[in-house]
Amino acid sequence: MAKNLGRPAATDNADAMRQILEGAELALLPLSKIRIAPDFNPRSRHMAAAKREEQFSREALAGLVHSMSELVGNAPRGVLQPVLVRPIPGGYQLVAGERRFHAAGYANLTKIPALIKEMDDEQARAAAIIENSQRRNLDPISETREGFAFLEQLTGLESDELLSLLDSIRKGRQSDEFGLDEKLRALYDEGVATWSQTRAAVLRLNSVEQQAILDGLLNYRHAGKLTAIKDRDARANVLRDILNFGTQPSLKELQTIIGRYVTPKAEKLDRGKDLQALIPGLRKLGGEKGKQADELIRRLQELLD
Repeated sequence: MAKNLGRPAATDNADAMRQILEGAELALLPLSKIRIAPDFNPRSRHMAAAKREEQFSREALAGLVHSMSELVGNAPRGVLQPVLVRPIPGGYQLVAGERRFHAAGYANLTKIPALIKEMDDEQARAAAIIENSQRRNLDPISETREGFAFLEQLTGLESDELLSLLDSIRKGRQSDEFGLDEKLRALYDEGVATWSQTRAAVLRLNSVEQQAILDGLLNYRHAGKLTAIKDRDARANVLRDILNFGTQPSLKELQTIIGRYVTPKAEKLDRGKDLQALIPGLRKLGGEKGKQADELIRRLQELLD
């Protein structure tokens, strides 16, 4: 059966969420008792402050606010789906449901239904990721950032150290003491091998290249093909042709585009071997042929300078 590539596996996620929420208590909590932890929401943690404020503004949540304010009998409909919180000193921390939380405030509600569950940081982060992915399809860029943020929080490593760890695990040079492969497969249906290569390449794309993914003009799984191009002009030309292609190129079509500007590595190696093979013969040349050989060598040096 084909997998939904790039999206969390629905069955695995549902099972994982059920395990996390086992024993949770449903209660009606005052909004004033719920705190929002900074940089916790996987959807908005990488946004600039202004963009974050815009996402949770009254205008952005107008539809949700209207639904909550709609009268059912003599009372407002309110919040139908509970938010998820965990107890903290003096109240509760919001784990999932920030849009509903803000919309409830705009709708002048004073209380909101909530599932209360004791969770450690890893469980809370995983629950936020799962709940977020089930409610709204994340684009591959946001999903990749979200996943790496989860791994950084889980391991306590900075970005470069984390990538080094993932690469070492993939190559078998280091054991997976944090169980990263299992956790990534449960959340995203992709393991360490994919995250250390394909997903890492997504983060190395520049903003225009990332926008091509968001616009559906480049498959995020092909990001590594772009980041492998070391020549800046060649990479820019490849991107230009991708944008002009009109539709998302297949891997074969992308390789054809790249081939217009980048000499395959094997071909470059063969060229070097060919030149090395000519050296003994060049040394034996004399007279007019020797002069011609010297001129060719001079021209080669000019090309390389």
